Amino acid sequence: MKPSAAGWRVAAVTGVVVVVGVAFFCWRHPARPAGTRPPSEHVTLPPPIKAYFRAKEREAGEIVRRQNQELDPAVEKYFTTILAGDLGAAQTQFRALSRQGQNQAATGPLQGPVWQALIDVQLAADALAGSDPDSVLAMARAMTNSLTPGCIYFGGTDPGRGLPPLVCAAPGDPFFVVSQNPLADSRYEEYLRGEYGSSIRLPTTNEVQQCFDDYTADAGKRLAANQLTPGEDVRMVDGKATVSGQVGVMKINALIAKFIFDHNADREFFVEESFPLDWMYPYLSPSGLLMRLNHQPLAEMPAEDLRRDADFWTAEMARKTGFKLTPATSLGEVCDYAKSVFAGQGRSRFKGDARFMDSAYQYKAWSKWRSSIAGIYAWRVMQAPPEYRATKDPQRQELTDAADLAFRQAFALCPSSPEAVYRYVNFLLQSGRVDDAILLAKTCLACPPLGDMQTSSIQDLVRQLGSFKKPH
Repeated sequence: MKPSAAGWRVAAVTGVVVVVGVAFFCWRHPARPAGTRPPSEHVTLPPPIKAYFRAKEREAGEIVRRQNQELDPAVEKYFTTILAGDLGAAQTQFRALSRQGQNQAATGPLQGPVWQALIDVQLAADALAGSDPDSVLAMARAMTNSLTPGCIYFGGTDPGRGLPPLVCAAPGDPFFVVSQNPLADSRYEEYLRGEYGSSIRLPTTNEVQQCFDDYTADAGKRLAANQLTPGEDVRMVDGKATVSGQVGVMKINALIAKFIFDHNADREFFVEESFPLDWMYPYLSPSGLLMRLNHQPLAEMPAEDLRRDADFWTAEMARKTGFKLTPATSLGEVCDYAKSVFAGQGRSRFKGDARFMDSAYQYKAWSKWRSSIAGIYAWRVMQAPPEYRATKDPQRQELTDAADLAFRQAFALCPSSPEAVYRYVNFLLQSGRVDDAILLAKTCLACPPLGDMQTSSIQDLVRQLGSFKKPH
């Protein structure tokens, strides 16, 4: 359902010391800046959200009836609770249900696609627990403003899967929501087929199995050649490659997503990144808060896209935070702002939307989206194969500047985000800016940690970065 924080470490890659993250952050238990309010346990549901929950309740009933079963009483109770707006009680009930739903070896009603319907409901409920209902709906609209009617949207994080359906009149109207993370789960594939029927081309069970087989065969070859991705757990058992862990699962998900992309060539595609899917990078360009997945790889990033993206996010930052972070804003100024707002008292420098800063759920999401866009720029400067890498000025400098601006904005939005920190540290180290990387890490250390960002991990990072400095 969500990526979790794990496996951050320092490694040497092509002669440059970089921090390698094998997974990105989850969305549970975010820390709040000083002076902000706690999340709500009970809300009055606005009509659009209540209608969505009722539709999901009907859908869950239809799913189990197709299986000649009845809706589990615990599921009925969960829907009653969530429709009453009792978020705390609903979350407790959902956790109890999850012990059945997440156990694929068990049997019973929750082993079918109904479990996926419950996940969609709870993801929306989590948003309501972390932000007020009007802000949740506004966030869903802001996310989907750049989506075109009839498009397929690959969601990634919990907000990326949970919020866009709130602004749909019905599944697939006006766009199709497909989450990247559970594509390898046969129950999710069945759930999507029930939601969308034949409106979009989805892989059959055999085609999903072929993606598993293709990945396993490739992983076995790369294991023999010592070419596995960091964090990829592949072992040979009785002459066959066996795969476990999040990295391997996401690589299978990537193949399934590529199948959907290739077999729906008549539709536009958009992405909210979860775990980076390597095949997508040549196709990606910025599109508002999210990214467009173009039908053909881009030999280079259009300069107009860079300008439009910078203008959009500079204005977005000013509206949300009151901080007009432009290309001329130094990293020192960004770090001063971050410490004042997140670690200071009374948020003396904060002149933006108070409801936004009261919601760690929101500013964490905006930071994630901005960091994802920064990542596609940095990839073209530093990691892309030759046919996509910017090697000549002025584009190399334009992309470097665009990545740096986007990383600074992502960090200012949430200086305790593992992704904002580690991705930017990678970029700074590969640019030879060790002092800036140390400043960034120390600023993160001064701010309240997120639930999935351990203080000890950042302390280790500061020490490691200090060891990279050359003696004078």
